[in-house]
Amino acid sequence: MEKYALLGTYDTRNNIEIIATSDTYWELVEIQDRICELNTLLAGKDRDEPGKDAVAIIEIHLPRIDIMDEITGYVHEITTHGIFGLSEAEEPESPRQLPIVSHKGKRYFMDKRLREFRPIDPPIAFIPFDSVLGREMLSPCIFDK
Repeated sequence: MEKYALLGTYDTRNNIEIIATSDTYWELVEIQDRICELNTLLAGKDRDEPGKDAVAIIEIHLPRIDIMDEITGYVHEITTHGIFGLSEAEEPESPRQLPIVSHKGKRYFMDKRLREFRPIDPPIAFIPFDSVLGREMLSPCIFDK
């Protein structure tokens, strides 16, 4: 089943956060609309004293959203950035070993996902595929088991 997340930024923090999640897209559209309504209602007003109308919107339409500080009563302004689909990462059935490549008498793990080689024996060094040595290693590489 598809899951969705509403992303946004709180006025007191700089990072984008998950504001709410849901199995239905339209539930998040409703939450996003209520956040915009609340921001409009409180525009230019003291957010430490939001008033009855703002508190009603929060209690009725936004009960799951961390929008009002329970101690001070401050109502955060949330800038929404959109609704995005979430996908669950598939767990591999078992650990897998990276392919091993021999180059000039030395053996390396070949990590295709990170696009780099790593020596099997210390010292550990990372050699990107797109580096001079990485391209040299890719061209005539011999794969071991």
